[in-house]
Amino acid sequence: MGFFANLITDPYKPSNGKWLFVGDSQTNKMATNYVAQLKNSVGFTNFKIVQKDGATTDWILAELKKELASNPTYDYVVVWGGYNDMYGRVLPDRARVQAIANIKQMVTLIRAGKGAFGLPRKAIVVNLHCDSLRAESARFANNEAQTSLLYADILKSGANYVVPTRAITGGCPKDLNALKTNRATYCTKGDPICHLNSVGNKAIATNIAQKLKWI
Repeated sequence: MGFFANLITDPYKPSNGKWLFVGDSQTNKMATNYVAQLKNSVGFTNFKIVQKDGATTDWILAELKKELASNPTYDYVVVWGGYNDMYGRVLPDRARVQAIANIKQMVTLIRAGKGAFGLPRKAIVVNLHCDSLRAESARFANNEAQTSLLYADILKSGANYVVPTRAITGGCPKDLNALKTNRATYCTKGDPICHLNSVGNKAIATNIAQKLKWI
């Protein structure tokens, strides 16, 4: 009986699942990125990355729609975006409203379909890490406040799981020295935009891997 039970349950393991990753420059194809680290940790081999540097959630949503229309049987879909919306040319309060609307639409779209094994698709959203030293934040006086509100919005996006990114990358301290220390630990050296380094990406990958049994 145990042998046949394993035959039934093994296909549903995350390691055997079909994965899709969509996002901006944070979701790149480098070996140090969270996708590669999650792949190595979980052991899945069937996956695709759809990303573009500088992409807003408008682009991510449009690409997700196209991908799911042509390849609907993903078991897990991971979304990471919102930075470029908040640091673009649209006022941050308006950008936040549009970004969370897009993310919620993505989550709804993902969860409406079924994966390769007939189970509902799982939506995982990676939230925003602290980026309050980013040079572009000077463009709008309330950019950082609105970005923090977007972080809270994403936690309530309806995804199967939202990665509490700030909680696992040092938070967003008000103290300048503490903030600089966090950036030195988790961000790519010399990168004012704070793309996560291998340590930051590993924190994301480890968090997702540890939560998969409950997603």
